[in-house]
Amino acid sequence: MKTALCVIGIAASLTLAACDDESPTPTPAPAPTPTPSTMPMPDMATAPTPTPTPTPTFPTTAAVTVGPGASLTFAPQNVDIAAGGTVTWTWGGTLPHSVTSDSGLFDSGVKQTGTFSFTFPTAGTFTYFCTVHGRNVMFGSVIVH
Repeated sequence: MKTALCVIGIAASLTLAACDDESPTPTPAPAPTPTPSTMPMPDMATAPTPTPTPTPTFPTTAAVTVGPGASLTFAPQNVDIAAGGTVTWTWGGTLPHSVTSDSGLFDSGVKQTGTFSFTFPTAGTFTYFCTVHGRNVMFGSVIVH
């Protein structure tokens, strides 16, 4: 009887396997590799136009306060202007100060009140200081573009 059951079990397995509708999925063929003659050409009529980088503009004037509130500073310490621009320094405290170029290009002389202006015709960085308080204490720069 065991043999008969085994034969029936084997037959049932074979019957079920024959009824399986799942068949392997076919693998699609690889896409052809484009060659230079089959590659699409870019549409030159719609190609983007590069955007130029805007050139920064700088003011033609700048104002600096000398010794504001009896301090030993220039405020602001550094200014940017366009070539041909003018910087005006205004004394803002009661202490004596000067605006003196490191290179000797300009010198306000020692003052306690008033203003001093200088026009910078060419580009460059121009450093200055106060002769009363020294280069290490009171200094600034004009960056001309």
